[in-house]
Amino acid sequence: MREGEWNERLWQQIGQALEKFATKEDIHRIEERLNDLATKEAVERLTGKLDTLLINSVTKIEVSKIERQMERNPTKEDFQKLEVRLSDMLPKLVTKHEWSATESKLARALTRDEFAHSISSLREELGGISQKLHNTVRQMNSLRKFLLLTLLLNGLVLCLLLWVLLRLKLF
Repeated sequence: MREGEWNERLWQQIGQALEKFATKEDIHRIEERLNDLATKEAVERLTGKLDTLLINSVTKIEVSKIERQMERNPTKEDFQKLEVRLSDMLPKLVTKHEWSATESKLARALTRDEFAHSISSLREELGGISQKLHNTVRQMNSLRKFLLLTLLLNGLVLCLLLWVLLRLKLF
């Protein structure tokens, strides 16, 4: 029963860890995105050209909207920080060998339904044993009463025999 609980807790922890940690594919996608991003100088040059074009063609409100959108985009420093954090987390991720070992342990463990079925059959057997013990105790109580009655009758018979023997010796 403890191993079942341990397995269930382990699955929960694995599920939580998978949600928290990035996989190698995620890192690969981020690296591809980083390679596709333009350098800061190119973005600044583009911003200058956009400013010139936008000032000539659109209002200042539209220019500020575009600038706010550009400020929200992550910088290379942000990606470097993310890359450092991800590389620090990589040793903590589960290896294929550890994963397959865990899977093989789980394959040998009882499923929740199997466990519930085993427990219910055990409960039924224990209920039957409990009923048999109850019947046995009841029979033992009846037998005890019978033995006490038999001892009492034997005592009376002995008393009568003594009385009869005493009466015969006195006459």
